[in-house]
This record gives sequence, C-alpha cells and structure tokens, in this order.
Amino acid sequence: MVRPLAPSGIAVSDSTSFSYCCPGETQGITRAVHLGRLASFYPACRDCPHSGDTRTLSPRHVRHLESAQRRARPASLFHDEGIAGTFLNELGPAEARRAATALAVLLARDMHPDTALEVMLGCDGRPIVAEIGAAVSDALRQAGCVVVDAGFTTAGAVADAIGRLDCGGGVFVGRGDAGPQQISLSFFGPQAVPLSAGGGLDELERLWHEGAERPSRRSGSIRRHRADAALIAELTPHFHALRPLRFVLDSTSLPIKQQLARLAQRVSLEIIPAGTSNSSGASEVMQQVCQVGAHFGLRIDGDGVNCRLFDEQGQEVPAERLAILVLRYYQEKSPERALVVEQPAFQAARAALGREARLHVAPISREGVARAMLAGDAVAGGGVSGRNWFASPTPVACALRTLAVLLTVLSRSDRPVSEVCYE
Repeated sequence: MVRPLAPSGIAVSDSTSFSYCCPGETQGITRAVHLGRLASFYPACRDCPHSGDTRTLSPRHVRHLESAQRRARPASLFHDEGIAGTFLNELGPAEARRAATALAVLLARDMHPDTALEVMLGCDGRPIVAEIGAAVSDALRQAGCVVVDAGFTTAGAVADAIGRLDCGGGVFVGRGDAGPQQISLSFFGPQAVPLSAGGGLDELERLWHEGAERPSRRSGSIRRHRADAALIAELTPHFHALRPLRFVLDSTSLPIKQQLARLAQRVSLEIIPAGTSNSSGASEVMQQVCQVGAHFGLRIDGDGVNCRLFDEQGQEVPAERLAILVLRYYQEKSPERALVVEQPAFQAARAALGREARLHVAPISREGVARAMLAGDAVAGGGVSGRNWFASPTPVACALRTLAVLLTVLSRSDRPVSEVCYE
C-alpha cells in the first residue's frame, strides 16, 4: 500500500511502504528508484531534502555525490546592481518571470489603480537573450503592465528612454562585463533611477523570495520604441569637426558598435576593433594601442555603461581621472550646475576642479549616484566605478556619452590623453 504523497521532495512512510516524490514532479517513486536516481546524478536530486539518504550506496559513490552537490549548490542570483547568472543553469525564463513580476509589484505600489504602468524593456542583442527577454515581457504584461519594447540597445539608452517617455520603470537584459553565457538583469524605477543593493533592490529581492503575485488581473499590452534614436540625435553634435583620431575599441556590446558606427560616419575617426575575439582583455588592448599607434584605447562593458580608458602608451588611466575629465567639461559648460562625485574620488575631484566647483558626494552604487544627481539637480557625475553620469533628461550612466566628451576634449588641441587626463 502506498500512502498519499506529501508535498514535493517529502518522504512519507508507514509500516509497509516508503515513497518519495522528486522536486518538480507529481508522481511518487520507490526508494529503489530514489537510490538509482541519486547514483545517476539525477538533476532534481540537487534540490531534494532527502538527497542525503544514501544507505546501501558505496562509500566511493557517496563521496562523488557529496562533491557534485557542493559544486552545484546555487549562489544567490542577486548582486549589488541586479541579478545575474549562467544562462539556463542559473538564470532561465522561470527566474526572469519571477523577477519581472516582483518588479511590477514594486512599481505598482506608487501608481494610481486606474493608471497604466509603462515599463521599458531592452536587451543587448545576443541570441541567448531573446528567450529571457520574452519571458520578462510576458510576465510584465500578465502583471498588467504596458511593455515598451526598446529592442536591441544599451542600458544607457533604456534609462534615457525611461526619462523621456516618463515610464514607471524598466528592465535591461544584458551581461555586464561577464562571459558570453552570462545573463544579467538591471532594474530601473521612476525617473530611471536604478535599483541597487541597500535601496530598491533589497525590496525587489524580498518580493522575489516571497513569490509576489501579479498586481493586476488584467493583462497589459506591448508597443515598440526605438530607444537609441533620441540618444543618437543628442550625441550627433559632438561628432562634428573632430580632429582625426584613431582608437582601439574593445566591447562585447553590438549595439554600442552599431551606434558608434552611425555617429562616426561624417568625421575622421578610425575605430580599430580590439583583437579577434569579442573581448580581448586589458593586456591585449594595451599592446594593440602601442602596436597600431592609436591615440587611446577604450573598453566598454556589454551593457554599454562602464568604461576603461588606456592612454597612447597603453597605460590604463584610473577611472577617477576619466571621471574628472568629464566633470571638468560640464563644469566649463554649466558652472552654475552641481556635480556629483562618488565618495572615494571626492578629494581628487576637489583638488582638480577647485573650490568653486559645486560638488555633491554620493555612494558608489548606481542608485546612490542617480538619487544624488536628482536631489542636487546635477549635470554630471562619476568617480571610481567606471560609470559616468549625465543629466539628459534624467540621470543616465552611458559609455557612449563618455566617449563623446573624451573625443570633444581631445579635439581642442594636439595634446595626448596622458596629458589631458592629468591636468
């Protein structure tokens, strides 16, 4: 006789039988099948509370099982600026749906019940991202959101579009600076403020673990929006009358390369792809800058946000020096406007920009800098993180804007990067 099964993964016993139910399944199995699945490293065994029931298996096999379980023990998907994991193994459509539903619940709290919540969605263009992006879109619409599909673009363009269209928030599906099989989700709230640990991301994580239910029983719609159109239009004046410059570009972001190609059509820029792979590494960029006689090298992460600059000698320029170059540019353009500096770079920025500069200090997190810029009505921000911020119309961290400022400043004279960044 087999007694009714308890919830998935729980064993039920009486004097005559002992039955198991594997996680995610509804049909019971005998203990013999349980041991057979353990011995064959059945995937569901990793999450089973009875995976330790290994009696009658050989000691050698038990050691192999314990070793495999230690390697398979999942780490938290949440990090300081969103969630990330290996495609399917750690972060698949189910996790993406769960995160999107939690975001919808979080954003809906501050919305009037009769107001449609619009959420911007963008992806980095890799084929493996399509399934994750579709899952996010579907979950948002099931939660009653209007999804504004930005297509293949950058995180900066998504944030920029959130501000321009006054969306309630957004999601960007990318990879950051991780490997080709990695997926990351970055989240934005109203005014394109990113959700970071210590702020809005903590509440999103709580909702994730609680299994937040959809805030509306009405499904939302979807519409398209070219998120990079306004960004290209804004940056086009920067790509005018530039001095002939050649630089090495290392980036895994296809949208960045496409946007830059459009902007550079009418100027004498020579853009040299780094190496032969998607991302050649800092040391290879350093060598290539010297080998081809480039004016500088630039690494841009897969989300189109973070920058690493290398001077004409192949030496990496500290992130705070590039940030100071950007801040000085906006200080000259708008001396009455405030600037935001990440706390570790404050002393260096104060020394470089002078006592007259209106500097506001912010934590390193994306959310911390964005909120400081909004509070102080700042025109730009940056520091040691490699992210430089621009107020257009809401705070946006954007590598393409950073490059535009760098090219503009370098075109004012024939001085090399090693001089311009340390003045």
